[in-house]
Amino acid sequence: MKKLLFSAAVLSAMMTFAADFAAVSFSSTGTDTYADGTLVPDGEMYALVWSADGNFDGLNVDGTPTDANDKVVVALSLKKGESVIVNIDANDPVVTTGSLAVLLADTRSTTGEVAGALKHVKATAKLDLEVKVSTGAAPTSVAAGATEKDAAVAAGFPADFPMPKITGMALTDAEVILTVEDTNPNADYAVQGGDTPAANGEVGAAKVGAGTIKLVYPKTAGGNFFKVIAK
Repeated sequence: MKKLLFSAAVLSAMMTFAADFAAVSFSSTGTDTYADGTLVPDGEMYALVWSADGNFDGLNVDGTPTDANDKVVVALSLKKGESVIVNIDANDPVVTTGSLAVLLADTRSTTGEVAGALKHVKATAKLDLEVKVSTGAAPTSVAAGATEKDAAVAAGFPADFPMPKITGMALTDAEVILTVEDTNPNADYAVQGGDTPAANGEVGAAKVGAGTIKLVYPKTAGGNFFKVIAK
């Protein structure tokens, strides 16, 4: 009799606990692609996001929402076809108001590796996944939708993002080498040259920011004016 009463008490406690949380699940389809058509590799970032008005406006390069009223609920590095379940307080505004969506982030570096964290965001795309919220003892999994997604939105730069400074220049027979300070590891930087002060000609090879870096521009590209761009 004591064992029976004990078991019933435990079951009741578990059901009460579950009712206090909402279970939200989402997944990688296994065939997701970036805007350039490249298949998303294992380890890329998927973000469960919330917006009060139903329209999530995207992310900055550092992973923060471009709209202060939006929120990143959780961001996870997923393998192809991997799914996750997130438990959220059932009274949280992200459950009771607004809308949830799943974003695929493009965090590839200049050499193609993914960041493994929500940083160095180059673009985001809202995936065609139906996000369902379930409560109770048996969470409902969310089936992956089609591989279609919204057009990728380029990540923005926060208002306080540092401006790179050119502090030195060296010339070789074939290259212009610029020393650039105040670069951020969440962005890629490159030299753009041109024949006018606008320097709107060809763009050189990009490099990930890391404080002070050196950027190379080929003399064969022409131009006597140069600027550093973040992208």
